[in-house]
Amino acid sequence: MEDQSAGHFWYFGYGSLVNDETRPRDTVARPYQLHGWRRRWGHRLHTLGHGHCSLTVRPCDSTSLLGVLVQSPLVHLPALDQREHGYDRLGLHCASTTLGEEAFIYRSQQDFYGWADEDYPILQSYVDVVVLGYLNNFGEQAAIDFIRTTEGWDRPIRQDREQPIYPRAVAFRAGQRAIVDRLLEQYAGYRPG
Repeated sequence: MEDQSAGHFWYFGYGSLVNDETRPRDTVARPYQLHGWRRRWGHRLHTLGHGHCSLTVRPCDSTSLLGVLVQSPLVHLPALDQREHGYDRLGLHCASTTLGEEAFIYRSQQDFYGWADEDYPILQSYVDVVVLGYLNNFGEQAAIDFIRTTEGWDRPIRQDREQPIYPRAVAFRAGQRAIVDRLLEQYAGYRPG
């Protein structure tokens, strides 16, 4: 029998990579609780004519993140590195798989690190992708935990749902928009426009 694990790599997704619709179909994701990291709106990019701010992580001994540990064919690594522009790919010994292999995580490089602001706002279309990823994969409590454990919700948010700037924007299923809006209003302190 052929070894199905040959020619692959593992990584931890804590933002848009949690959403199955944003990854290649031949990846396999499973829930994983990663200790020692904290998530924040702190990765600033200027792409497609727009400045925007994405998620990143920082070391923090007292916190943990629910996300996905993803196994991906090695052929996808160059595209993932390109997608994660401005991030360093770091090894995670604590996220070793059941096979004993090392996984990695993407963290913002110093030149791209900074809070969201008027020139680099958080994109609502990106927020929607992440919240839907948690909602669809883990349920409402996980979406709430994502919001509550992410720093920077007080920063500017660009309402781009009607004309998404985020290139991997996804569509809401029936009733989901109202759920996402309710959770963001209750736990992040704003209601999308």
